[in-house]
Amino acid sequence: MYSAYKSRKELMDGPGGLALAIGLVVSFFVAWAVVALFLRYLTRRGLEPFGVYRILLGIAVLLLVAR
Repeated sequence: MYSAYKSRKELMDGPGGLALAIGLVVSFFVAWAVVALFLRYLTRRGLEPFGVYRILLGIAVLLLVAR
């Protein structure tokens, strides 16, 4: 991040400078929304569905490897 800050003039002067800035802002807000949605999901359902998914995936991988 520091090297990007030091090179901000070169980054923004190029042909994709505006696209870079817009992409940075959009990705920040999308990440913020995803984290908020994920936290809401966790408060409602907890980690139990994730645990079941991991156990089932582990069994499937073991069965495929054991073939």
